[in-house]
Amino acid sequence: MQVSLLEQAEVEGGKETMRKAFVIIRVSSQDQLKGYGPNVQWFDDVILNAPLLGLEVSEKYRRVIQESATTWERAKFEGLMREALTLYQKNEIEALLFPRVDREMSKTTIFDPPLTTDIDPPG
Repeated sequence: MQVSLLEQAEVEGGKETMRKAFVIIRVSSQDQLKGYGPNVQWFDDVILNAPLLGLEVSEKYRRVIQESATTWERAKFEGLMREALTLYQKNEIEALLFPRVDREMSKTTIFDPPLTTDIDPPG
């Protein structure tokens, strides 16, 4: 029998405990950043789907960047990943949500050397 993520959420005092999520919204171009791109991802993807995943989202942990996914070096994205990792280590967030990442996730793995060092420091 399969159980949904929402059904797996802990229940305390009759209320489901939602997991706080850090949200990274990325757009490729300056035009998308100035337009509706970030808001469409936030409202159509994040706000609608977060409750289905048992996630609590808020402006506090929402980040929007404009950065192309055509190169391996993505300083803004990597900086946000490090910020999310720090918040996770402080128990401030429990999830990381990427609405529309397309090529971003296909190129970034948990085994990227700079991020791996942050996740599991040597020694």
